[in-house]
Amino acid sequence: MSTNYTTTIPETDCIGDSLVTINNNFDKLGTTVLSLSTTPSWIPNNIIAFDGGAFGFKNKVINGAMNIWQRGTTFSNISAAYTRYRMLVTRTNSAKENSISQSTLVPSGFQYSIKMTRTPSSTNFEQFQLRYALETADSIPLQGNTVTLSFWAKAGANTSGTDVFAALLSSTTVDISPISNSFARMVRSAKVPSDLTNWTKWTVSSPVPSTATQLGFGIGWTPAGTAGADDSLYITGLQLEVGPTATPFEYRPIGTELALCQRYYQKTYSQNVSPGTVTDVGGLYSVPTSTGTGVAFNNWRFSPIMRTIPATVVAYNPVTGATGQWRQGATNITAQFTNTSDSGVVISNVAVVVAANGMNIHATAEAEL
Repeated sequence: MSTNYTTTIPETDCIGDSLVTINNNFDKLGTTVLSLSTTPSWIPNNIIAFDGGAFGFKNKVINGAMNIWQRGTTFSNISAAYTRYRMLVTRTNSAKENSISQSTLVPSGFQYSIKMTRTPSSTNFEQFQLRYALETADSIPLQGNTVTLSFWAKAGANTSGTDVFAALLSSTTVDISPISNSFARMVRSAKVPSDLTNWTKWTVSSPVPSTATQLGFGIGWTPAGTAGADDSLYITGLQLEVGPTATPFEYRPIGTELALCQRYYQKTYSQNVSPGTVTDVGGLYSVPTSTGTGVAFNNWRFSPIMRTIPATVVAYNPVTGATGQWRQGATNITAQFTNTSDSGVVISNVAVVVAANGMNIHATAEAEL
C-alpha cells in the first residue's frame, strides 16, 4: 500500500535529475517516487507528467513553442490557412489585409513566436484568430476532466481594439477542422492590449463536457481604427493540459516535435526551405526506361505514417517552382498522383517523357483536420 508524503526539497534540487537520484532524495522518508500514490508537485514536468503518472506528453498542443515552420515563415493576405504547423489562422474581412510571420520577439525560454499583424494603414476591422483543434482520439480521454490552456502573449506597439480574447472550445463531432461552426465555447477570457504591453502568461481553465469528442481553442482580437506599423499580437508557449492550474511548459525534443507535426504535413524540401522554392536539393528523382506517358515513377514514402490519407498532395517543379510539374532537362512535364495512402503516394507523368533522361520533382502532402 502506497503512502503520501510531503517534502520540502526545493524544485531546483531535482530539475534534470534521474528517477534514481530523486529516489535517493527520498531515502530518509523510507519510500520511492514510484511508490507514491500522488506524484509530488515538485518533480520536474519532463520526468513525470501531472496526468496520473504517465511519462511526458502532458502538453496536448503540438508545436506549442512555435519551433516548426515547414510551410514557410511569412504569409500575407490569408483568409483561413495553416501557417506554421497545426495552427490555423482565420480572418473575417474579405479585404484580407494581414500578415502572419515567424518572430524572434519572445519571452525567456522560447526561440520563436507567431506574429499576427494587420497591414499598416489598413482601415478594415477584421478579426484575427489563431485556431487549434485536437484529434478526437486525443480529446476523448479528456472527457469530464478540467483542462487548462496556458500561453504567453504580447501586444505590438500599435495593437488596436479593446478586446483580446482566448476561448476553450468543444464539439461532439469527430475530427473536424478548427474553424468548424460545430465547436461551442466552453469558456472565454478577455484582456485589453494595455494588459499585454509586456510578455504575459495567460491561463484559461474549464471542465470538459462528458460528451465532448473534440477539443480546441481560439486566440485573437478585433483591431480598430487605422493600423499602425505594429498592429500585432504575438503568441508562443501554448500548452493544453489536464488540471485546474497551469504547470511549467513542457519542452519536448525537437525531433519528437517534428515527427508529431509530420503526421499532418510532409514535404521533400529541406526543413528550412519553403515549398515552391527553386531548388532540386532533397527532391525526388526518376529515370524513365521508355518514352511515353505514365512511365516515370517515384514511390514517395511518408515517414512517419500520416494521420490519414492526405487530402492534398502538391507537386513542384524544382527549376521554376510551378506546381503540378516534373522537370526533365529543359522540359516541364505534368505530374499525377496515384495509389495515395497514409503511408505514401506514387508520382508519375501525364505528358510524354524521353527515355533514360533523369527527372526531378518536389512534393508536399497535407492531412490536417
